[in-house]
Amino acid sequence: MARMIKCKFCGARVPGNMNFCASCGTRVKDAELTKNADSFGGDAAAAETVKKHVVNFKRIVFTVILVASAITAIALVSFIKPAKYEKFKSGKITVMQEDDRVAFFRMGENKFYIDGYIENHTMNLIGNKMAILVSEEPDGKSERFSLYLLQGKPQPQLVDEQVHKYWISASGNAVAYVKEFNSAEHIAELWLYLNGKKTLITSKFFYSGDCFVSPNASALCYTTPGDNGLIGYVWDGEEHELGTGNIPFAVADKCEYVYYETTDTKDICVQKGNKNDNKTILGEVLFHYITFNRDLSQVIFLSDFDTYLSRNGGEREKLGEMETYQIYPNGTAVWFFTYTYRILAIDNFANSFFENTDSELMHINSKYEINKIAESAGITFLADDGKTLTFDKDGSIYRVNGFSENAKPVEIVSDENITEFAATDDGSALFFQNEAKELYYQRGKEKPILVDENIWLESGTNLYECIFGGDTIYYKSDGAIYYSNGLKRNTVSGIEGKVLNFVVGIGGISLGTMDYGVVREYFSEDGKEFILLE
Repeated sequence: MARMIKCKFCGARVPGNMNFCASCGTRVKDAELTKNADSFGGDAAAAETVKKHVVNFKRIVFTVILVASAITAIALVSFIKPAKYEKFKSGKITVMQEDDRVAFFRMGENKFYIDGYIENHTMNLIGNKMAILVSEEPDGKSERFSLYLLQGKPQPQLVDEQVHKYWISASGNAVAYVKEFNSAEHIAELWLYLNGKKTLITSKFFYSGDCFVSPNASALCYTTPGDNGLIGYVWDGEEHELGTGNIPFAVADKCEYVYYETTDTKDICVQKGNKNDNKTILGEVLFHYITFNRDLSQVIFLSDFDTYLSRNGGEREKLGEMETYQIYPNGTAVWFFTYTYRILAIDNFANSFFENTDSELMHINSKYEINKIAESAGITFLADDGKTLTFDKDGSIYRVNGFSENAKPVEIVSDENITEFAATDDGSALFFQNEAKELYYQRGKEKPILVDENIWLESGTNLYECIFGGDTIYYKSDGAIYYSNGLKRNTVSGIEGKVLNFVVGIGGISLGTMDYGVVREYFSEDGKEFILLE
């Protein structure tokens, strides 16, 4: 199996034989062509670009529908009134390289083509819109790129030509981009494309810097070079200076909240509005781990080895004495806009859950008070109801209502040989695998049902990453792929050859096969009917 490598841009796991990260579109390396079937990497991965090898195919394929690699954590919500999370949605559009053209289409419909080669792409927060950069020449050799915006239809909108880099808004309604690079002064033009209109923001954008577009594109932030260092700016129809050494990295709509880092003290600050006469110092952020809610009115961050929350531009509030990890339902949209800065598709962090480095499950109630739910928890899942937590501890699996301060976790499975498990999205049942490679299904506290024997998962893949549609698991056994909702094992039909690998995503399932030296790639939106990608 292909070894996993880490994307340097967003941190997602990427099969070692892929050229691009399936989460953010960044080129990770040049794939090594091989005739060894065991190292085949034709994952038409989760909305991403994949290079097919074996038998001299150099076709790039990716599917906008599958947002699998962005789902690395699975989790929970919280108290009285559960936090509101939004899941990844599918654009239902497949994008793939066909010779010297890029094809856009819905399964079973006619294709729309543009000339060129896929360079990279970035999806919006919930994965139903995308900006894509297309080059004139393959393999990154071109210096001429055209930028397109895909917004729900297979016909992409041409944004501009001669584009160097770009940033899509979280809603996907707009994209900022850079062109006209001046190498002597290291500046370039920064443009905003919104509702079919192009607006020049500045001609002095610092080329090596970043830009951030607010969720609905009513504001953006960036830097320009100055005599004494970089100068930060926000734009909301007009340009507003933040000051020298104040480097902005996020801005809410209408500049309601502006977040920037100071170059002298390395402090993170939040400013209300577009005037720099007020700010709240949040402190130096360790490892730059920052999580925003959907509208950027709240932020969770690590400082002084403790975790803090800031709400509505206010002072920081301590959540815990160590690093924490938010827990959210399977499929919740998470959007990395830098290496470690991300937006979670949640309205606010009230009635949500997190786990700290002591493996304690914690609940943030509606008053933003912290309550402990359980200790020594392992892998934890939060059901779609936002309150049912399922976790493993000391060889057993427990379930608890996280909204109740007095509720005690209930043991539902006790088996020291369990190697991993996954809960269904509604939290009512679970699948688990033991050391003998046996797969079991259990609903509630009923007796476990043996689903199959001798099952195998892809290298680097967890059991929960194999659940599709919230309650059906896909797995490989003896070169074939099967699926089960716990009551019956079903064989995937309509494919030719031995299954080499497969990827389960939010919008569908892709798999690769080999038959007498011929590599084929298939995709299915419903997990039952697979279509050959040609």
